[in-house]
Amino acid sequence: MNIKRYIGKTNYEAMTKLKSELGNDAVILHTRRIKSKGILGFFKKPLIEIVAAKEENVDFKKEIKKKQSYNNEISKLNIEISKLRETVENNLVLSNENKNTNNGELEYVKKILTNNGVLEQYAIKILEDISNNFNLKNKSKKEIIDILKKNIKVILGEPKPIEIENKSKVFFVGTTGVGKTTTLAKIAADLSLNKNKSIGLVTSDTYRIAAVEQLKVYSEILNLPLEIIYNPEDIYDSMSRFKDKDIILVDTAGRSHKDNEKISELEGMIDTVNNKETFLVLSVNTEFNSLKAIIDKYSKIDNIKIIFTKLDETEKIGNILNIRLYTKYPISYLTTGQNVPEDIQTFNNEDITNMIVGEN
Repeated sequence: MNIKRYIGKTNYEAMTKLKSELGNDAVILHTRRIKSKGILGFFKKPLIEIVAAKEENVDFKKEIKKKQSYNNEISKLNIEISKLRETVENNLVLSNENKNTNNGELEYVKKILTNNGVLEQYAIKILEDISNNFNLKNKSKKEIIDILKKNIKVILGEPKPIEIENKSKVFFVGTTGVGKTTTLAKIAADLSLNKNKSIGLVTSDTYRIAAVEQLKVYSEILNLPLEIIYNPEDIYDSMSRFKDKDIILVDTAGRSHKDNEKISELEGMIDTVNNKETFLVLSVNTEFNSLKAIIDKYSKIDNIKIIFTKLDETEKIGNILNIRLYTKYPISYLTTGQNVPEDIQTFNNEDITNMIVGEN
């Protein structure tokens, strides 16, 4: 008799495996639900285990004579299954002998993260990291959250604002409607009014009349010179005319991340400029898969930093952590409204960590 074990995510999947190997004549010995090993198994759906047997094509009389042998084999299998069950249960309950916390605490912390917009897959990864690297035995929920906060701060990293002492040429890129022009104006106001830097403004966003007019208004209010370029190759001349400026801020046209030709054109323009910084402007309330697609399309541009906008328009701040786990691009600024220059701040990983764990 041929005895085998089959595991699947569903009963159908396990039965399909069984039938493909043993056929329709197989005898099912037992069926049960099991959990995967480790902390990840706690959060996943149970698997289906089917143990089945099939008579081999041998003499039936010999089979009867070997009945005791088969019974011994089944007995050994049952012992093996019992040991497996014990191992799984030990992992599931995260007993003091094998783990250093309990499922209730982990589930509580996981719910905090996901309620604040952290993807479940990333929440589980973070919990696995702290479970493996910290002694959580007998820790209260508050103590575990304190450890979690330290871990999240490390993931978020330190802010990377504009390098104001390097006479940088700063490009603002991103899709239409994320707030590039307003963000540029906020930074220009801060640099010129608060940090006493000489600023030159450039816009290549001539596809939208409103964008040019908007930047003209800001340049007049702030008394900053503005250059408008209509072709990518004109960027070099604009840089030359502003060579005496401490910092040059360049507003680019909003590009759909699906428009490969325009993205390549933008990459080419930026590539011709030396001593540059590029800030990818993202709206924090954009769906995560769309953010990934946008980041991937702009990935050919060197040394990208991220600005998150529209924090005032979302109740869930977890996308910031999601993006940091997806890409290692540093975060520079956060914007929280339309007011110029007030509604912008340098990224603060402690503030965002507190928001992610629901403490701010």
